[in-house]
Amino acid sequence: MAEASADSGLAVLGGGMRRMVDLVNRLRASGIEDLGLPLPRIAVVGNQSAGKSSLIEAISGIKVPRYTGTCTRCPLEINLSEASHPRDSWHCHISLRFKKRYDPDTVSKNTSTGRSSSPWVEQKAEQVAFLDIVDKSQVERALVAAQQAVLNPSRNWREYAREMGKGVKDGEDGFEVKFSPNVVCMDITAPDLPNLAFIDLPGLIQTTESESENYLIDLVTGLAKEYINQPDCLILLALTMKDDAVNQSAARIAHEYGEERTIGALTKPDTVGPGEYDQWVNILRGNSHRLKHGYFVTKQPNQEQLNQKIDHAQARAQEAEFFAKSEPWATDLQDLQHRFGTQALQSYLAKELGELIKKRLPDVIKLIKEQHAEVKEKLVALPPPPTDNQLFLVYNLIHGFNASLNKHLLGDKDNNEFPHALRQNTDQFIRSLGSVRPTLKVFETFKEENDVVRMLETPRKEKDRSHNNAHLQQQHEGSPSLRKGKKYQQGPEVHTLSSGDEGTVAHVKKRKVTNEATVPITPKKLKRVDERKFENSLGVFLVIGPLPPESPLIVFFFDIIEHKYNLPQIRHIIDSTATAQIPGQVDPKAIENLIKETIYLWRPILEKFIADSAQLLNRRVHNCFVENFETYKKSPIFVEVYTILQNQLKESYERLNEAGARLWNLEVNQICTLNDEDYKKHISNHSRILKERRKRNLLEQNEHREQQLQAENNGGSSRKRKLGGGGMNGAGGMAMGSDDNPMDDPYSKEIDVLAEVRAYSEVAQKRFIDNVYMTVRFEIATVFLKAVPVALDRDLGLQRPDSSQVCAALLVEDPQKEKERGILLQRSEQLSRAMEELCRITD
Repeated sequence: MAEASADSGLAVLGGGMRRMVDLVNRLRASGIEDLGLPLPRIAVVGNQSAGKSSLIEAISGIKVPRYTGTCTRCPLEINLSEASHPRDSWHCHISLRFKKRYDPDTVSKNTSTGRSSSPWVEQKAEQVAFLDIVDKSQVERALVAAQQAVLNPSRNWREYAREMGKGVKDGEDGFEVKFSPNVVCMDITAPDLPNLAFIDLPGLIQTTESESENYLIDLVTGLAKEYINQPDCLILLALTMKDDAVNQSAARIAHEYGEERTIGALTKPDTVGPGEYDQWVNILRGNSHRLKHGYFVTKQPNQEQLNQKIDHAQARAQEAEFFAKSEPWATDLQDLQHRFGTQALQSYLAKELGELIKKRLPDVIKLIKEQHAEVKEKLVALPPPPTDNQLFLVYNLIHGFNASLNKHLLGDKDNNEFPHALRQNTDQFIRSLGSVRPTLKVFETFKEENDVVRMLETPRKEKDRSHNNAHLQQQHEGSPSLRKGKKYQQGPEVHTLSSGDEGTVAHVKKRKVTNEATVPITPKKLKRVDERKFENSLGVFLVIGPLPPESPLIVFFFDIIEHKYNLPQIRHIIDSTATAQIPGQVDPKAIENLIKETIYLWRPILEKFIADSAQLLNRRVHNCFVENFETYKKSPIFVEVYTILQNQLKESYERLNEAGARLWNLEVNQICTLNDEDYKKHISNHSRILKERRKRNLLEQNEHREQQLQAENNGGSSRKRKLGGGGMNGAGGMAMGSDDNPMDDPYSKEIDVLAEVRAYSEVAQKRFIDNVYMTVRFEIATVFLKAVPVALDRDLGLQRPDSSQVCAALLVEDPQKEKERGILLQRSEQLSRAMEELCRITD
């Protein structure tokens, strides 16, 4: 009887409209709303104890839980659908949709509003099956259990499914929380049941029992706004006639968010006393609180009638009698009889829901078709799942990578980028070595030269610290140095040898000569590069390093390196190194030490060249790797190959460093050459160049001396005496010669030594450059290119007896993509069912 009465509301619909209502219900059953496609439904809102639950019960024919005060404590979705066969029995499926999790530790207080924040935290929505019942008398009890499950979040919801509402109660009302945003869903099917969808929302509240619960006001209000704000939702506004309409906040929210979609339902008309009808008459007549759809009035059984357990038919009969005989419904408002009673409201709801469906259905169909096409496109874009030929596929991948790597590193007519870049790097290496070739530093005046001589001959006042290695220190202008092109204060720089340095590479200590005092200069701190990293789109692809601790890599600018000696300094080095005091003789050890000073400067340049070459190799290998394995970025083979290549690059860099160090150590420890012809030719050439430069310098010094003498003669004899003749004396004495030989240079021996050092450096550099370049080429073109395929084959396990299983594991699809494919397939299935339903209504 209840079902027949409920269904009478749909009798007003034509056959076509009824089919559309049925279609929307089937679409909802297919899960289409889970894909973000809202379908038309009715949301019931009202203040606390406004009679919403009674209204839902009257329309749907099911009994919902009733408590003192608030009845609905969480959203209750009720989907009514007609059974596919007239003989099918009544069935109700209850599920729970958990949209948020309860976490009281996240609560904080808003200082401006004084309200605490909500303890409900967003989470991925999860819907679980709770109960299936076939006896309508069990509905109320089942809903009690379902509400207990969502209102006691610390307990397992399965407990309440087993107990069917008999579980131990927590607190005063048996609930851990008073309201929950999580949803109880009821899907009811039966023959002749109207196809309607309701959402019964918790009644809006104005106050709470304690300040800590103030967030509940916002929680319940937010739930109402969330649902009624959807354009596909009809709003059934329940207003109790027991309270003034202006005091009911639900009316204000409905007007604000969807006045054109709101249908008013006045409840509890039997509680209005005589003379209190004026405001309700004005509302029904449209004179106040106007709504586009107007208002209906319904009367549901009171508590005494409920205790008598009257059925749905009896309740409707009593309701009809009330409006037919009571004042003012049967008298002053007789013209509004079509708006009195549950059946009148039910018919209007069915009609308006049908109109809304008719209006919204084309858009819903369009969205379904668009999403169906989009899901298909995404599924096609995903890489196919692994097949049975994984071993063959892995071999093809490795072979393709090796071929690509060979082509890039060796170069061909179409792609010569890497060999060209390596050659450019080598050219910079050659220029950098050339920049540290020893050169001659000259002085502008005899006085500056004499100052340096006197400084070198002055016994040092403090003993230099001993040194454990022959590393060259940073030096300033006028000395072998690695420095930036910076102008210093005037005054020559001198270099003295520490005592006990005889027969060793000169350990240089710097001092600066000024007119007042000798000031020690602290060498600039040089940057230590411990490792090199190559950045790319995948992050740091490879760490090259650390460098050998005994050879710190010094970072400097090669175009501004200077390696200069002045002649007094060379003489001092020769004298300090000499072991046999034979006049006019130069100890070969002195020349060897000067040569070694130059070769020591090669080490940081060599290390930079090797690091730059390794970086070029690193970049090219990375490009080939991405080019061949990008598709498998989330599969194990991507990480495995990446790791193998990283290790191979590190080993290659270590081999290059070891080979470079051996070549450099040979040059340092074996000062010799069989290239007699070039060596002698270079000595002759450099001797000529240095002597010409020295001759010009002496002429410039004499010219400067003559100018000063002339100025002194004009200025008086006292200043002339102060010059002391202006020439060099003692060990460095310089006397003016005859016209045929105007200048006899006492530094001719030092010039010859510097010419030998420069000549040897030039011969050794050419040999060193060739050897280093051949080493790098051999490592890249031969060793590395042969090592990579072997390492890939070995470390990937391609020769193992279970290689097929190994390859299958390497090609396991990205778990994220696998999950994505599963989700897309599920959506595709839902959308396909929806498309089938669409085809049914268009047939």
